[in-house]
Amino acid sequence: MRGYLFGMIALLEVVFAGMAVARTRIDGASFNGWVVCHRPENEFFWGDAPGLRRSDKVPVQTVVHPLADQMKNSNTLLHDCKAALHSNLEVSSTEVENKTERSELWQPGDKWIDYGSKIRYEFRMYIDPSIKTTQGRLVIGQWKGGWPVATGFDASPFVAQRFDKRVFRVSIEQDNDSPDGANYPECRVTVASQEEIAPDDPHKLAANRSPRLVSEEHRAEVEIGEDHPASQTANGCARDLQVDHGKKRRKLPNPFGHWVHMVYEIKGDSKDGYLRIYANGKRIVTVTGRIGFRTTPRPNQGKQYFKFGSYRDQDGGNGTIFCWIRNFSYAAIK
Repeated sequence: MRGYLFGMIALLEVVFAGMAVARTRIDGASFNGWVVCHRPENEFFWGDAPGLRRSDKVPVQTVVHPLADQMKNSNTLLHDCKAALHSNLEVSSTEVENKTERSELWQPGDKWIDYGSKIRYEFRMYIDPSIKTTQGRLVIGQWKGGWPVATGFDASPFVAQRFDKRVFRVSIEQDNDSPDGANYPECRVTVASQEEIAPDDPHKLAANRSPRLVSEEHRAEVEIGEDHPASQTANGCARDLQVDHGKKRRKLPNPFGHWVHMVYEIKGDSKDGYLRIYANGKRIVTVTGRIGFRTTPRPNQGKQYFKFGSYRDQDGGNGTIFCWIRNFSYAAIK
């Protein structure tokens, strides 16, 4: 089809036949098209998972343990996997402090796409039902990019799946143009949620209300619980966005202990970005406008990529958690 520039690329090609395959540990640096980011606090498996059908492609499980239990107060720097993706990056340029815990599968570097391309991503995911309502920052699935590969640097995810406090949300990020932008340069906007955003929710965008400020992340946050044309997002940090939840105003489904079918149509751009989300075959939201950062290079100057798996601050008592992904594919669309 002409609208598919790259064709449908299914990264998980192995298909179950007959009885389910036993859950098997992954020790290699790659598996079925994913780069596997091994670190002391994580493990990866493939094979049998809850609720599979014979036609399903092999699911991959990522597991993250509390880093404190593994490192025992060590000051060792841990890599973030960029050096494994690109041979022209020095390992030292990708080392990070051990203040976060991650168990991530990355798209290989040669599969990264020009930032600003419009891409359709599709996958099915299953999130650990034992995650607690006390869970702090938890990202499982994020789209990053826009920076030249050789720098080894990228900004916060311009689209992310978030599971803080055991609530499934999707956020976009942009530059903070409100007066407090000097102290909080990034603006995170929640555009879809598993829970209804109440009319009096202090995070809801309002013409005369500033968003809640999150000083520890140097970022302002706001949630858009109602449809907003771009003209109504002139105050607060969320600006130049049009958000359409549709007449039925559907919420995101419950992914905790359930397989959820997610489709994202994404284009990162500081002027004419685009995001449409489907969950279990139903449209959740369409967002247009400023998605991503102005400092992000224009198309063909930077790359975007997807990674899946847990990324969180050091465990605060929530212990080991896991997630599964299967039937991942992506393709360019018009």
